[in-house]
Amino acid sequence: MPVESHIFVTLDSQLDDEIVGSLTSDISESLGKDRLLDYDGRGGLFREKKEDYKFLPEGLPHTGWILHLRLCTPYYGPAYERGYWPEIVAALEFLRRRIPDGRVWYGRDDGDWVREVTSQSLEELWSHWATHGGRPYYQSQRESDPT
Repeated sequence: MPVESHIFVTLDSQLDDEIVGSLTSDISESLGKDRLLDYDGRGGLFREKKEDYKFLPEGLPHTGWILHLRLCTPYYGPAYERGYWPEIVAALEFLRRRIPDGRVWYGRDDGDWVREVTSQSLEELWSHWATHGGRPYYQSQRESDPT
């Protein structure tokens, strides 16, 4: 099973449920209705419950509000070039621009870590994608294929 992307927004102040609903609808329409995961009925974008903060990745501040976005595409990054980076970065930029008071975080669900999305971190990932795309992953698949 591929490693999922961890995408969060931390805020000191709360958002109205109506705003969260509007954000969910807008990102779903922007990316495509089938691009968000909702395997447990919580939605593709939802507020984490405070009692669940203990299950969140290291490095994520436990602020007053934490929103969690679940994309269908796997994580993308150096040494794990599986996810579709253009879709991931579109979601990250959507959150950064629509929630300017929030801090956006990105990581992988198997390492239980995230780092803040900054202009520099986006530049590093864009450079990696422009240079490598998904080739390292697909090359390793071809090399391990016994046929």
